[in-house]
Amino acid sequence: MKKITAISYSSSANLGSGFDTLALAHDAFHDKITLRMQENSGPLEINMFHDGIQTDPLKNTASYAFMKMAEDLDIKGKFSISVEKGVPEGLGLGSSGASAAGSVVAANRLLDLGLSLDKLTHYAMLGEGASSGSPHADNVAASIFGGVVFVKSTNPMKVLSLNSSSANGVMLIIPKIKIHGKTKLARSMVPEMVHMDNVISNSRLMSMLVLGLTDGDRSLLREGMNDNIVETSRLSLFPFYPEVKDICLQENAIGASISGAGPSIILLMDRETNVENIKLRVKPLMKERGIDADFVQCSIARGVTMYEE
Repeated sequence: MKKITAISYSSSANLGSGFDTLALAHDAFHDKITLRMQENSGPLEINMFHDGIQTDPLKNTASYAFMKMAEDLDIKGKFSISVEKGVPEGLGLGSSGASAAGSVVAANRLLDLGLSLDKLTHYAMLGEGASSGSPHADNVAASIFGGVVFVKSTNPMKVLSLNSSSANGVMLIIPKIKIHGKTKLARSMVPEMVHMDNVISNSRLMSMLVLGLTDGDRSLLREGMNDNIVETSRLSLFPFYPEVKDICLQENAIGASISGAGPSIILLMDRETNVENIKLRVKPLMKERGIDADFVQCSIARGVTMYEE
């Protein structure tokens, strides 16, 4: 086998109180990553193509993740990686993570490495450093494992899959705004020190969120999808969020939070949620602020899938 293609899905991290630990994969968008082995000997060489345009392999998460894997495992030869982007960039939907996840899973299959999902998540996390400058595992874990994941540890990497049957669906509210260097900026806004009261409050919220995910308790999920530290520190990036969230909860969404570093908002929904009213009320609110928004209904996704060529 000389070539393999991976489909890697979008994701939403944090889910409120789970900063850098919780994430959910959804089938709203996906990347298509094709890995080709052109030579199986000689020094490592990686040619990287992003939507058909050759780019620096050190600056793309797909090629950077594979390079880190290859260096660690002493993989030799000449390879090309082609990414067809489907996950929109800069909107908090795990775009860079999807590319990194697809790349390492494809390499594992193509080269018959037999690596565990935890080990693949480790290499994909390193790939995230090419985008955010700060490797984090939540998005890549969701894309690799599928469903809802809890990053238990990053050294060593240990990811737990959580029950994802607590909601009938997901909706993303995606503002059509772009913030240059948003992920790095958003991470720089997180306070290095926080008051103990906020730590205790967030511990309670995250405990409720994990319990809600595992046993399907709607009220626990709703309360757990809040945050007193990270979302609060980033509100200047998306000042519309508190009003939008209020509308979603009034219309009986299970819960709502900023998706990753934003500006997208993720809603968990069930049969009690009035989806059409959410759209009717949120769209003019965003228009008043001069912002168009898309509403994407989707389902919780499985992990990276592949087909051989």
